[in-house]
Parts: sequence; C-alpha cells; structure tokens
Amino acid sequence: MISIQKNLQTIRKTIINISKYYHRDYKKIKLVAVSKTKNIFDIQNAINNKQYLFGENYVQEAIKKIEIIKKTNKNCEWHFIGSIQKNKIKLIAKYFDWCHTVNKINTAELLNKHRSNISFSPINVLIQVNISEEKTKFGIKKEEIFYLAKAIKKLPQLCLRGLMAIPAKNENYEDQCLLYQTLNIYFLKLKKIYNTVDTLSLGMSKDINLAIKYGSTLLRIGTSIFGSRNN
Repeated sequence: MISIQKNLQTIRKTIINISKYYHRDYKKIKLVAVSKTKNIFDIQNAINNKQYLFGENYVQEAIKKIEIIKKTNKNCEWHFIGSIQKNKIKLIAKYFDWCHTVNKINTAELLNKHRSNISFSPINVLIQVNISEEKTKFGIKKEEIFYLAKAIKKLPQLCLRGLMAIPAKNENYEDQCLLYQTLNIYFLKLKKIYNTVDTLSLGMSKDINLAIKYGSTLLRIGTSIFGSRNN
C-alpha cells in the first residue's frame, strides 16, 4: 500500500541531500505534487502532511478537486501543467494560480482576457520551452523565449515567473546535461531582464538530480509521491 506520508518524507530528504551536494539552498526549491488522476483522499492525505502545491493536467478533473478542497483548505496553490486547449483557457484563468505551459502569444492574450473578466489577481505563468526540439512535444524554441516574454509582460493579468521544460531523455550523459544547462542559461538571462522571474520549473520523479544540479526552483513530482498513475 502506498504511504504518501513516507513518500513525501523521502522526497523532501532527497531534495535536501541533493541540494547540499550541489551547494544549493533547498529552501528555495518548491515541490509541486502532481495529482492528476488522483482522488480527493490522496490529495487530502498530502495536505495533512504539509504539502500545499498541486499540479494538474486535465482541467475538468482538476476543477472538481479544487472546488472540494477549497471548502476546507484555502492555502493550497494549484498549478496547471498540461497542454492548453483553447476552449479550456477560461477555466484555467478562473481556477488556477499558476499556468506552466504558455507557448503562444494568443494563449497568453486569452488567459489575460479571461483573468481580467474574473477580476482576480494576475495568474502566474511560465513559458514552456521545447528545449530538446522534439517534433512531438509542445513548447517554443529557446530562441523565441525573449520574444514571448516581452509580449507576456505587456499583459497586466499575467505575471511572468519563468520557464518550464521537460528535456528528452538522452543516453549520452554529457548531452543530457547540456540540455539542462542550456535551459538554465536562458532562465538566468531572463531573470536579469525581468524582476518577476524567479522560477525554473524543471525536474520530475526520474530526473531530480540533474534538475537541481542545473538550477531548478520547482520540481513536479507525481509517481514518487502518489504511486503510479490511476486510469
């Protein structure tokens, strides 16, 4: 039986140990528990163990959870980490605190429009980068980061916080490291330009070490906390 409490303890210790090894401050690395396909009981279990940041991929599924959880716990922070469908942007703007997957100006403009109509505080957004330039993956090319960032900064209901990426697995360790390092370089450049930029969303259950080594400030962990995905 999965013990969410023990899994969270293990992940937190892992983050601390890796951070110390690379001379980083573990307190500056956030943990988002990816709760897609997981039920309210599992999420509440995580909350009881002081986990308040959650990542969801599917809007309709997430809304049901968010509405229930908010009745008893208003401290949770909800991160949308899935692919953005145009007909779901209004709901993302309404229910989520963060959106990790902005990769088009049109998407950013629609998020801004719908967030404005709801009169919420700005939604935190990350630019999704296809750092490995995979044809089957979403995200912009690294060369387009600053163009999109400039457009986002003009939208008052969006707060640009940084970059997000899922580097492709590479059998060559040096080539793999280069992907992470390159993303970090672009993140640091962006950070110098905009004072709101402070987040590099990088790293999941299987690449925590490399992510922390190359500057991740936000890890998206699902399987190592909740176990394998439910159907």
